[in-house]
Amino acid sequence: MRARRAGSRAAVAALEEAAAGAQRAAPRCAELQPLLARAQERLPAVEAEVAASEKEAQLQQLKAKVTQYERLEVGLQCVVCMDAKKSVFLLPCKHLCMCTPCTSKIMAGSAQCPVCREPVADWFEAFM
Repeated sequence: MRARRAGSRAAVAALEEAAAGAQRAAPRCAELQPLLARAQERLPAVEAEVAASEKEAQLQQLKAKVTQYERLEVGLQCVVCMDAKKSVFLLPCKHLCMCTPCTSKIMAGSAQCPVCREPVADWFEAFM
């Protein structure tokens, strides 16, 4: 019986200590309530900002990829007409710089490589 009473007293003492702790914490909780409410109000706006910045980062990555692709495409264009894809190797300089129609025109005229101005002795079409 004494053991139960001692246990009960200890339990009561622990509950009283917990209650006193809660009473001491109550003013701080009251101070923090408005801060919590403001934080909860701002949360959707902050989430939207984060989502927008993530979308902006994705957009920048896509723009970089498009720029890379455009550079590659420009690198494959005929240096004379800037329209068709390069398809002709010139000899002896070995430049791949023109399409077939432009090569025919250049060979009928100056017969010089448009890149290095060397005389073109021969040319052949590459199939890519």
